[in-house]
Amino acid sequence: MRTEYILLVLILAINTVAAKAAINNPYAHFTEQTYLGDELEVNPFQEIITIQKQLSSMFDTMIRDGYMKTYESSPAMDFQDLGKEFLATIDLPGLTKEAINLEVTDKSLIISGTRKEGSEESDSSGYYRKERSASSFRREITLPSPVKIDDVTAKYESGVLSIILPKVDNTSSDSRKIEIK
Repeated sequence: MRTEYILLVLILAINTVAAKAAINNPYAHFTEQTYLGDELEVNPFQEIITIQKQLSSMFDTMIRDGYMKTYESSPAMDFQDLGKEFLATIDLPGLTKEAINLEVTDKSLIISGTRKEGSEESDSSGYYRKERSASSFRREITLPSPVKIDDVTAKYESGVLSIILPKVDNTSSDSRKIEIK
């Protein structure tokens, strides 16, 4: 992941240098004599612009081909305070409820799971492009206030996990695994 960020910073630096050089140098385009005596218009920053275009193209290819994946490490989540309870909604498309683990304490919510590859076969023949792969995730959030861990419910439907966490005034240090319906 660091490589992608380094490339992005390099692209931005090259863009900045090229833009400043073009603004600050009124002689960015000048003519030069060739060996045959002809005049040729030359842009001394053309190499920088060419490198910038190549790096941009490489960066776009990396994004398009899936080298920069973010979903596996952090699925999208909404967390709402509904007054007497909290509602956590997490997008987990393509998972079965058996592949999702959910645990709650009075102070935290832990969601983890594993996405298995689409095919159990090790031979990948016949694929023109294969972008889906096995992956796992783990998400832990600190709850703003204690919850009644015995009354927590979870429902998984159409790739969306909804968790209702009723609030409690007293604190306890219990932990409980939640069954997903």
